[in-house]
Amino acid sequence: MKYENYVFDLYGTLIDIRTDEDQDELWQKSAIWLEKKGVNIEPDVMRIQYHEIIERKRAGRRDVRYPEVSVLKVFDEICAGKLSERELKEYAWYFRQESTLKLQLYDGIIELLEYIRNNGAKTILLSNAQACFTMPELKKLDLLKYLDHVFISSDYGVCKPDEAFWKIMIDRTKIDPHKTVMIGNDYFSDISGARAFGVKGIYIHQDISPQNEPEFTCEAKIMDGNVRKIAEYL
Repeated sequence: MKYENYVFDLYGTLIDIRTDEDQDELWQKSAIWLEKKGVNIEPDVMRIQYHEIIERKRAGRRDVRYPEVSVLKVFDEICAGKLSERELKEYAWYFRQESTLKLQLYDGIIELLEYIRNNGAKTILLSNAQACFTMPELKKLDLLKYLDHVFISSDYGVCKPDEAFWKIMIDRTKIDPHKTVMIGNDYFSDISGARAFGVKGIYIHQDISPQNEPEFTCEAKIMDGNVRKIAEYL
């Protein structure tokens, strides 16, 4: 293997996903779900508060350049603390399922992860995501057993490309950045963030990748979204 450590982004790299958090039906169903738990709130009010609280919490952070907000804390504030921690997690998973239009592994992902680990290298997930959404999805898609380490931004209050998130991952795994490659579908979040620590990058362009990416160089660019081609650069 060319590297000892393979750091993966999740959504748009391992998992093909489509979500829509602005659909009216989502908020109507949410209001009904919460009413059964003793929380009475109008769907439109809830939707407005959801976005406003996220923006306020992000704006209030000065300790990192790219702060992450815990959606569980957002839901807790919307519900005025009326739900238990277990109920908040149940609602968050309900919200995620109702807002998800598509969730599946890209073709060839399992074979790729198996190949890496069978050859003695480590697989690490570094994802900008919400643990209350992502952990159930990783279990649902049976991905956890193929990953040596999992780092989700909501657990740390910071997200890629912030150097602080990368430092947490490197410090905790004790990996050598110069023997590591980052594989992701977003230049800014994945490839540029890795460079600050001397980590190489493999870019794969997918339908949900940011459009009009700037010109950039990295170890490899796979522009047709074919995950199986990643193996050529390992």
